[in-house]
Amino acid sequence: MVDKFKKGIGDSSIFQFFKDKERFLYHYTSAKIAIDYILKDKQLKLGRYTNTNDPKETKTWQFSVGTNDKRDLSGYNLTEVSERFTQALKHKTNLACFSQDEALTGDHTKDIYARGFGKSRMWAQYADSHKGVCIVFEKPAVRKAVTDQFGNGRFRLYGGPVIYKNHFITEANKPVHGFTINADYLEKLGFDEYVKLHVENYHKALFFEKVADWGSENEFRVVVFGEREEELFLNIDGMIAGVLFGTDCSEKDISCIVAACDSKKTQFEQIVWKNCTPWYSFSRLEWTPRKR
Repeated sequence: MVDKFKKGIGDSSIFQFFKDKERFLYHYTSAKIAIDYILKDKQLKLGRYTNTNDPKETKTWQFSVGTNDKRDLSGYNLTEVSERFTQALKHKTNLACFSQDEALTGDHTKDIYARGFGKSRMWAQYADSHKGVCIVFEKPAVRKAVTDQFGNGRFRLYGGPVIYKNHFITEANKPVHGFTINADYLEKLGFDEYVKLHVENYHKALFFEKVADWGSENEFRVVVFGEREEELFLNIDGMIAGVLFGTDCSEKDISCIVAACDSKKTQFEQIVWKNCTPWYSFSRLEWTPRKR
């Protein structure tokens, strides 16, 4: 049985009069995944890097080979080098993807488009065409959980905002982009140790940079890099601060999701549309705890 609270505009502090753009992260998903996995198991799956929807991240990277000593590198087969390094870099990488808030004024009548949950294309693309949900997490809690659960020396951990930048074919193999292998260090360190060094030096370019067309997602990523046989899951028990329902989320799914959350800690809202503008329904405040 869901505990209900009296309605009152202004009770829902995540959604109204809010200014701290660094506090929350937002994860879009379908209602089915939220109900059957995330909320049921209290776990968020860290997806494999190669299963994203960006060709930069799913296709084989093309590497060149360089040297500081002007040696003859003609013995390197670039096709084989590219396949081997792509496999080593991409298939050891798991990640969780979130959206973030942009700069906020505290005026929720104007901030809706700057909120991490106010992105219509992401509702369509990642949340089952507006039938899904957007789960709200405290950013510090996510960072701490990743460190506590995976910071045991087995993995290398990276996190931060994605940078959106267009590169051109004439600069595709510049070393600064991370797609040039240093043969001197590769031969000195050996393949496995060099891969770790390369990731440490170039993880931002490899895993935290996308073309500018993705920029509206305002993405924040958590990357866990290392050998693993099993799928990786982040324990999120007690970490959910809020849930937003898509404008077409069913009443059945809404009730199941509310029942699966901690009603004393979780704030709820639903995105609706007022002609051409996404807005709050305010009807879901009945499930939102009042400020004490």
